Amino acid sequence: MAWNLLHGEYHGGDQVRSVKLQNLRREFEYMRMRENEPLTAYLTRLNELINQMKTFGEVLSNERLVQKVLISLSKMYDPICLVIENTKSLETIELHEVIAILKSQEQRFEMHNVDSAEKAFASFSVNEKHQNKNSTHSGSAKSQKHWQSKNKSWDSGSKPQQVGAAQSSNGQNSCIKKD
Repeated sequence: MAWNLLHGEYHGGDQVRSVKLQNLRREFEYMRMRENEPLTAYLTRLNELINQMKTFGEVLSNERLVQKVLISLSKMYDPICLVIENTKSLETIELHEVIAILKSQEQRFEMHNVDSAEKAFASFSVNEKHQNKNSTHSGSAKSQKHWQSKNKSWDSGSKPQQVGAAQSSNGQNSCIKKD
């Protein structure tokens, strides 16, 4: 009797279960990976939804799940999805195989992003010889650094000014502290 009471409370009657399942199906159909969402976060969201659907009695075939994953990924994954669709049989490939392929592709994306960031900053060096070594700075004012590219000169035309420095009424520079 307690089981029936709990079952009725959490699952509701047949009509309530049918409505909940219909809403979950709709959510499943419209679910898409967000543009900057990591693959693992999207797969977690999708898995939670699938588990809710299974709780209400929905049976999804492996082929349907593979298709859902492949069509709902962000644009960045289109090339790898095309390769999977053209080289594998969607009827026989397991979902965990597709996920493994996608995760390895995500690692390649991350590796290339790290490499490009390192390359972008590798061509810069800090040149501190233009600083006035005798000057003292108070408060939050930092020493000014002159960035120069290796083997390239900067054509800025004007000298960079120190942030936070202002001309006082007596003609001397003073530091302004901003909160």
